[in-house]
Amino acid sequence: MARVVIVGSGLMGTAMAWPLLDNGHSVAIVGTHLDDWIIDSLLANRYHPTLMRKVPPKATFHYIHELPSVIKDADIVVNGVSSFGIHWIADTLSVHLSKGQQVVSLTKGLLSDEQGRVVYFPDYIHDKLSPSVREGSAVVAVGGPCIAGELAARRETCVMFGSRDRAAAKRCAALFGTSYYHVFPTDDVMTLELGVALKNAYTVAVGIAYGMHTPDEAEMGMHNTAAALFAQGCHEMGYIIKKLGGDERQSSALPGAGDLFVTSAGGRTMTLGRLLGEGRSYVQAKEELEGVTLESVQIIHEMATVLEGTWIGEYSIDTGHLPLLRTLVDVIVHNKPVEFRYESFFTAH
Repeated sequence: MARVVIVGSGLMGTAMAWPLLDNGHSVAIVGTHLDDWIIDSLLANRYHPTLMRKVPPKATFHYIHELPSVIKDADIVVNGVSSFGIHWIADTLSVHLSKGQQVVSLTKGLLSDEQGRVVYFPDYIHDKLSPSVREGSAVVAVGGPCIAGELAARRETCVMFGSRDRAAAKRCAALFGTSYYHVFPTDDVMTLELGVALKNAYTVAVGIAYGMHTPDEAEMGMHNTAAALFAQGCHEMGYIIKKLGGDERQSSALPGAGDLFVTSAGGRTMTLGRLLGEGRSYVQAKEELEGVTLESVQIIHEMATVLEGTWIGEYSIDTGHLPLLRTLVDVIVHNKPVEFRYESFFTAH
């Protein structure tokens, strides 16, 4: 039995308690400084107000000020915060993590440095750890199509656990995997992280398609357009992954098409896309979605830095092969109207 501490009591962080508890591990869920209202509810009756279900017995719940005492005996620490909390969680773990404790990160996204080089979340967290903790340790990243509510309902789910230390990925896969939570280990962190991050950007395009119809077209829908944008998104993900040295085949597997499909099923990213498709500018859509966490926007901004960065030559990226991503950058970063250049889609790599 492993002692697991989940930091972040949001949807996915809390949902991860189900397979862990089903496997007999002890689970402590620690809310961030933004999660007191969730911890209040969990302590009162184990009810999670956004998952809208009770967490199984034996899980314990804690406020953020309790983290130092809770984390000290953990075997595994799960990062369950959103991409906007990546700096906070990295700094927090750098202070509280001890040698021998394994980090498993659920956060999907990426960063770019000042030169436009891509920085992957597992590497960012790992590099923030103290030298004594960092030595011989590798962060395990989780990626692939997984909706929190479905995981908590124990519905069949396939994901990948990625680490530069394949043995660590395999160990964690064995600890987390169940008869319904199917885990495939990999040491290709780059491909995994690129796929699960970029799909957030391309989901915006799919949402735009569904917002573009007129009232008379609503019943018929815009599935043809959405499918074309979905496919172009997979096409561009494959190109980017290949250019950065990853396995482009994964753009049509779990980290790419799989995660893009499930994210396109609904949620805040699709809502943003629909508003843009209805004719709003990004500034107007952002105002309507005030208070909503939009991880897709962070990804598009980071990729804009990559495409405009001084290291683009090192990657040999030809932005002419990325017409959809360029459109998303125009819309989100430069507040331009949506204009898809369909004739430039599906060009050869």
